[in-house]
Amino acid sequence: MTELITDYIKNDKPFVFLKLGDGEYNACHKMNGTNCDGDPYTDKLQTGIIQTIQYFSLQDSVFFGKWHMNHISAYFDSIAKKQLNWIDYHTFIMNPTTFDNDHKLQLIKSIKESKRPKILISNELLVKANYLLNVDTHIKVPYRNWVDNHFQEILNTVIESLQNIDNPLIITCAGMGSKILVMEIYKRFPNGMFIDIGSGLDYLCTKKCSRGWSYSYNTLETYFEDILPPNWNDPQFEPIYKLAQDNIGIHLPK
Repeated sequence: MTELITDYIKNDKPFVFLKLGDGEYNACHKMNGTNCDGDPYTDKLQTGIIQTIQYFSLQDSVFFGKWHMNHISAYFDSIAKKQLNWIDYHTFIMNPTTFDNDHKLQLIKSIKESKRPKILISNELLVKANYLLNVDTHIKVPYRNWVDNHFQEILNTVIESLQNIDNPLIITCAGMGSKILVMEIYKRFPNGMFIDIGSGLDYLCTKKCSRGWSYSYNTLETYFEDILPPNWNDPQFEPIYKLAQDNIGIHLPK
């Protein structure tokens, strides 16, 4: 399915990709506590994710990343207005099987080479993604709980950044709330491309593996070597690596 999204990007066809995993499932059930990133399951998050799934189930060219536990995808299907179009949850997330082919490399390369105006919505740590993907505008969000505290402010910033643009490529790496934000942006810019990368760039851009994969950073860097920008190992990024140790992958042992 990675190749499917690569083809959409290369052929400049608008689409939406949203990951729906255990965090979104717990949010819809308003479980106690937080997800693995420390993001709490709040009323706004619950309502917003449910509305997003129902809204996008009725739109064309919308793909949902399917979590590996069947009861989770079955629940999302049960609340949707129409059968969801499922593809691999790990479409944009690197896993150990990735290094057997160049599908992920070609996918990230297609984003990098797209001529659409690109907006990255993420926390402050993904600065290097701006160089990797040729991002035009980086809109920074807090590490967690920004839906309750900053949603309208962030949405307004995105809309303002899209003045006189009708075909943006929106990349979100901002947790569960990304889904709700994408819905609101899509309503205003239906000709856009919307990619919920989530934690897919964390390890490559911060040297901190936020999901506990077993491969090394050197393996990952070598895989993407052909598309890394000249300044990739510039010392200016050292503070980012230190911040990442305390702010992402907080559920993992240090």
